[in-house]
Amino acid sequence: MSFWLLGPIRQADADDSGGGGVPARRAASVTLRDGQPVETAATDASLLDPANKSLAEALNITYVLLQVAMVVLFVLYLASGFKTVSEGQQAVRLVFGKISDANLGPGFYANYPFPFGEMVTVPSGKSESVSVDRVFWPDANGASSGMIKPTNESGFLLTGDGSIVHAKLNATYRRVGAAEYSRTVLSDSEATNLVELAIRRGAVHAVAEVTIDDLLRPGDGSVGTVALRARELANDMLRDMETGITIDAVQVIDPAAPATLKDDFAKSLKAEADSERAIVTARGEATRTLSAVAGEIALPRINENGTTTNSPIIAAIENYEQALPKGDKVADAALATIFSIFDGTPVELNGSTVNASIGGEVSKTLVDAEQYRTEITSKRRADLELFNAKVEQFKANPSLMIQREWSSGLREFLARDTVQMFMLPPSTDTMVLRLNRDPQITRAAEIARNQRQNADSEKERLRELNDARFKTDTSALTAPQ
Repeated sequence: MSFWLLGPIRQADADDSGGGGVPARRAASVTLRDGQPVETAATDASLLDPANKSLAEALNITYVLLQVAMVVLFVLYLASGFKTVSEGQQAVRLVFGKISDANLGPGFYANYPFPFGEMVTVPSGKSESVSVDRVFWPDANGASSGMIKPTNESGFLLTGDGSIVHAKLNATYRRVGAAEYSRTVLSDSEATNLVELAIRRGAVHAVAEVTIDDLLRPGDGSVGTVALRARELANDMLRDMETGITIDAVQVIDPAAPATLKDDFAKSLKAEADSERAIVTARGEATRTLSAVAGEIALPRINENGTTTNSPIIAAIENYEQALPKGDKVADAALATIFSIFDGTPVELNGSTVNASIGGEVSKTLVDAEQYRTEITSKRRADLELFNAKVEQFKANPSLMIQREWSSGLREFLARDTVQMFMLPPSTDTMVLRLNRDPQITRAAEIARNQRQNADSEKERLRELNDARFKTDTSALTAPQ
């Protein structure tokens, strides 16, 4: 039994209905026939050829478009393996999940597309900062009450002498190993957390290696040493974890003692600073004094290895003091060395040759002494020659010699400001005068005498002050008996 589905048939007109004997049908009707003749089926099939053709063409076009789309998608898929690495980045080439090339710099690279391959980029060269400003710092409530209450957001550090200290830290870091970073670190926030933990660990160990006095003393350099040590320990930790991160710098900010001891530490540091300042002032004064006394030869010498030794003149004086108990011969040799240094003669001193001239007040004193010796020698020689000449004159004519010496002595006596002369008439045999001294002459003599006394007193005072400059009171250095 067979059924045929016929398409819409137009309604037959009057002629068709009369001649063929086939009854008229309505349009868009369906007739099921059993055992339809072949000729009628062929006629109905010919009506479907244009529709089938249109459908086949549409399918062909769709298939072609689908093939083109597949080719384009495949090309795009292949192109997805190419990757451009920008400036400030490093890349890692992965093939089947394994690293093929690591730490690739900026450029254009080809690789298998995902999931066969992948290019992972990591920022590099750019410094980022991390602050640790609450972990080792007291909270507001604890600081105000003077009590230390460690929490997750506040705490302290322990120094090498068991003291408590607070500090803030700041650090800068960079990503330098793309392979290690991409394999170990999952995100940028995790990188920041790792750096912060490494800095905290480094700070704990670094601060434990110094005392609180060294850490809080201004200008001592211990803060910088702690920062370098903390950076070193933090980098060791990150290197052991293979994070591909390096810390460039660590700063220890505002190290402070606990609030209850802050004032005491401030006073202690101030006293220590005053002491160091006094020491520096004293050393400067000692240098100026030594330089003023004996010049450069009195200053301490700095050796090639950085050690400091006494000045040559001080070393020579110490050798002389040590030689005194050993006898006159040894002491005279040590004293001769001092004299040679004063004279500027090269000498051997403690295994080295000293060839320097004395200067300062010592040089001036030596020059004055030499000048005084020359003047005294010349004067005494002149006196001797004058005495010898007078002896010869006395031998030749004693009365003339005595008369001349008497006249010279009388002239010098009358020239004194304390002598007053009165003129008497030559015919007077006896005269008694009751007169006071001339007040003007007396006043002038007194003024001259006072001026001489003042000049002598001033000269003596200046000499005593000059001598006191170079005297050292060693009584305070004597050990108690």
